[in-house]
Amino acid sequence: MHPVLFRLGRTPIYTYSVLLDLGLLCGLAWAWWHGCRRFGREAGGWLVDAFLAAVVGGLLGGRAGHVALHWDYYRDHASEALAVWQGGLSFLGGALGGLLALAAFWSLSRGRRPGRAGLWDALDLAAPAVALGAAFGWAGCLASGAAYGAPGEGPLSLPLPDLYGLRAVRWAVQPLGIAWSLAVFGALLLLERRGARPGVVFAAFLALYLGGWALLEQVRGDETAFIGTRRAGEVLASLGALAGALLLVARWLQARGGPSSGPAEGAGTP
Repeated sequence: MHPVLFRLGRTPIYTYSVLLDLGLLCGLAWAWWHGCRRFGREAGGWLVDAFLAAVVGGLLGGRAGHVALHWDYYRDHASEALAVWQGGLSFLGGALGGLLALAAFWSLSRGRRPGRAGLWDALDLAAPAVALGAAFGWAGCLASGAAYGAPGEGPLSLPLPDLYGLRAVRWAVQPLGIAWSLAVFGALLLLERRGARPGVVFAAFLALYLGGWALLEQVRGDETAFIGTRRAGEVLASLGALAGALLLVARWLQARGGPSSGPAEGAGTP
């Protein structure tokens, strides 16, 4: 457990923050490189702006989600609600915020975006980047003891510390999160290589990654908000995975219906 990577004078530089930033940079770099390959170098500027907008939306949504899930604390500490530097981001809130920001940017930049780039294309580019960045986020959680697993035994359990440094044999949630993120990243690349219909890569990300997230939520041991008897993250991730599965079915039905069932493949418009 190494929550503090190093110090600049008296200022601690947290491992989680460094790894999260590194994940963002790697995801942005991959999305830019892949987007330039698909749409040409002239699309590079638009892609940078689009994904930077998604990052800002993700940070705002992630913080809003964290505050909402821990409202019992922030209700009495409202001045800390915007203190992102103190830590505390919700992945699901960040994903929703980034998605909304990307969709808004796509809509507002109609005159600048590449002629062949539809909203599905932008989402398909973002999905693998998010999966790659998520692996770094899970690594940060492992280094800091956040998102720790509940006590458990078996091949998926390891002696790991919790957020307070107490080591016990518990479900290896963070290592499993890293492995699942990379597995989803690889699966999405395979779909792209096989020429998946626009929107399929994004839908597969929702179904696969959030489905795995919902399973991991069932064996987490950290404190969180509940919806009924279920962890809020499990409920929200399950709904997102279901939405992804339904979107996959819809895109498959459109593909079977042929050109008359919707816009042309190259349009990439939902």
